[in-house]
Amino acid sequence: MIVLTATLAVFTVIALGALLRHTGLLTQEAEAPLMKLVVWVLIPALIIDRILDSNAFDTAANVWLPPLLGFSTAAASIAVAGAAAWALGPVLGLRTAKARRTFALAAGLHNYGYLPIPLAQAMHPGAAERADVLGVLFVTNVGTELALWTIGVAVVSGSVGWAAARRICNPPAIAVVIALSLLSLGGRQWLPGFLDQAMGTLADCAVPVGLLMIGSLLIDAWTQGRADPTSRARDAWATAVGGCVLRLGLLPLIFVAAAAALPWIFVGTAQQAQPLRTVLVLHAAMPSAIFPVVIARFYGGEPAVAARVGIATSVLSLATIPLWIAALR
Repeated sequence: MIVLTATLAVFTVIALGALLRHTGLLTQEAEAPLMKLVVWVLIPALIIDRILDSNAFDTAANVWLPPLLGFSTAAASIAVAGAAAWALGPVLGLRTAKARRTFALAAGLHNYGYLPIPLAQAMHPGAAERADVLGVLFVTNVGTELALWTIGVAVVSGSVGWAAARRICNPPAIAVVIALSLLSLGGRQWLPGFLDQAMGTLADCAVPVGLLMIGSLLIDAWTQGRADPTSRARDAWATAVGGCVLRLGLLPLIFVAAAAALPWIFVGTAQQAQPLRTVLVLHAAMPSAIFPVVIARFYGGEPAVAARVGIATSVLSLATIPLWIAALR
């Protein structure tokens, strides 16, 4: 019930964002500046604030292992989704190579940012435990970002260019490096009091603004999916259902396998490995990310395919997130 309540709260804010976009109170012109605000200011502030509160990085394995698992689980998921797309293309409503490549990324890449953050906060009421889980989550996401901008872009476009590779050095990734560096030097003692408080204030804004933007992007994705002149209703439903089966039913088993192997690869005690195990459970339960719609648009994929998978898995995950987390915990 705790997870269900947290999930409902998250999707309520997402629905509000969709409503604001649908009614025009949040316009398309406002989306780009707000997303820049979230990515360049609010999320980096949240990352630095939570990592500096965390004790998880007293264990060296929590520095190098999370990004490694973030990359490998995302890469494996994209590979499995790609194999399914090429083996079952017509069954999944994927008539072209471009559609299959897009499906591989859309179904393979989970929502690793805005959804796990509020769920992690709700599941861990204790400040210390919450900071440990969020800190490890942000470091894990560095590896997932690397998989997105290398393997993910390569799958959709057919090649990896410098323009995609350089996106790995994005503000959240830089914030992780800064936070870990400050932590190694003693943490908050290097920050003036007013700057520390200002960063905390910005950090508190990151999740709600990010969730509103997800709702707005979902409406845009829905509109784009419906406007695709080449789509057929049967193919659209087949793509959506296939994406749900993969993302919410089969691909979580990759994260389960990683969590099961953790005692053999983690250098530390079971208690020290718990934050990373929790992050793997959260990632396993997540729906597809919405960002592949943007990737498909800019790198020669089919945005409508990514939109169908993202919307279908996001809606269905309202029921499956609590079930997966309850089972895996």
